[in-house]
Amino acid sequence: MPAKQLLASFSLLCAAVAQSASDACSPNSIIVNSQTDLGGLAGCSTLTGDLILGSGLVAADIQSIQTILGSLRVSDNADLQSVTGDSLTTIGGIFELSNLTLLNLISLPVLKSVKEVQWETLPALSSVESKITLADVVSISDTLLESVAGLSPSSVRILNVNNNKYMKGAKFAGLTSVTGSFAIAYNDPSIVISFPDLVWAYDATFIGCGDVALASLTNINGSISVYSNRIRTFLTPSLVSVGTDIDGGNLVIRDNSLLTNISMPLLELINGDLEVSNNAQVSQLNGFPKLSSVNGSIKLIGNFQNIELPVIRDIEGDFTIQTTSDFDCSKFEPLKISVIKGSYTCVSGSSNPGSSAVGAPRTQSTIKPSGTMFTTTNSVPSKTESPPAGTSQSAPNGHNSLSTGAIIGIAVGIGVPLILACLYVGYKCRPRSTHTGIYSTETQTSPGKSSGQAHYDTGREPGVDQSQLGGISKPTNLK
Repeated sequence: MPAKQLLASFSLLCAAVAQSASDACSPNSIIVNSQTDLGGLAGCSTLTGDLILGSGLVAADIQSIQTILGSLRVSDNADLQSVTGDSLTTIGGIFELSNLTLLNLISLPVLKSVKEVQWETLPALSSVESKITLADVVSISDTLLESVAGLSPSSVRILNVNNNKYMKGAKFAGLTSVTGSFAIAYNDPSIVISFPDLVWAYDATFIGCGDVALASLTNINGSISVYSNRIRTFLTPSLVSVGTDIDGGNLVIRDNSLLTNISMPLLELINGDLEVSNNAQVSQLNGFPKLSSVNGSIKLIGNFQNIELPVIRDIEGDFTIQTTSDFDCSKFEPLKISVIKGSYTCVSGSSNPGSSAVGAPRTQSTIKPSGTMFTTTNSVPSKTESPPAGTSQSAPNGHNSLSTGAIIGIAVGIGVPLILACLYVGYKCRPRSTHTGIYSTETQTSPGKSSGQAHYDTGREPGVDQSQLGGISKPTNLK
């Protein structure tokens, strides 16, 4: 065969091999069920599609592949125990690991960039080695991981770490922003959460945490929810505002049984609601020294002995305080004039200091049977005042009794003739004396005093139980 023809044949062979290799590295997706299949991709530094690790793999070693432009997916493999790869740096799509009951090791030591990390139901996974600094979504659920080591993105859209029962620490050093929502929930009850560099986020939720540190957080564009944690202090030393004018945004701190202190020293604005409720150990609520505007409602329910909102000037919704402690509601009465745009309710557990009425309920507002709030007058009438017009007392046995006026009329009609008759008989039967001035028809008394036999005009009609006049029974405590 002439040399020229031999060279041409060799070139065609090389081109065919190259084309074959290119085709192998450029499918829309490739499924591998054995390590031999993975070995067939050894010549590919870049896969343009998805790589799917199938059911036959026990140990998946992604050898020379550096970039997967699509996704790396592994799911429902009851035998897979490890995923390794010393060269893989980038996954352009989703890194999905789900329902892998024996997977205990992920070792991708140079992996830095992933669009989405979605790891779910990996009950044996206890070790991850990676250097992920770029990710749009990080979601880790139901693993044996004790920390989030190997995950340190600078910005994410969604962050969700939940139901990892042995995770005792989650420190996201270098994470400065969460453009969507993040939630840390139902991990080890003692988990310590730390975001030392986080400046802003959209929504933030913490449930079942042992401690939460947000040293640099300045703005939340949505809401902050702090539920059922074991934290003792909730501190956001740099937070200035919650929510936006367009989307609103709430601050809710609820059902944290060990919480004793809430401190937000720079917080000025909440664009939605403020709720602090059912945190049994919080007796002093004084952690909002600069809060001036709440564009929703304020709801404070608990065991508060003291509440301080020293610079509040605008509450667009309702203002509600319900406390079981001895608390003086009068300090917030002036807010009803111009600060509170909705309804005002203040309910505490005992009589109001400074009230002249004995046993006057501290309640400043009450609840109608329908459940809607209405405001009562702040002064409670004393027991010597007349009952409201149109009201009547019922007999203890539940039957209707005579009115008070009728009782008085009967008493006067019977009593006056009897008294006059007795006086007439006594006058006729009195002893006669030769000395004048010893007995007379009226007993002499000192000026300004009545005799013991004289009628006392106390301003009350006889026969009327004064304890029933003008009294307002103490409303049932609100819960």
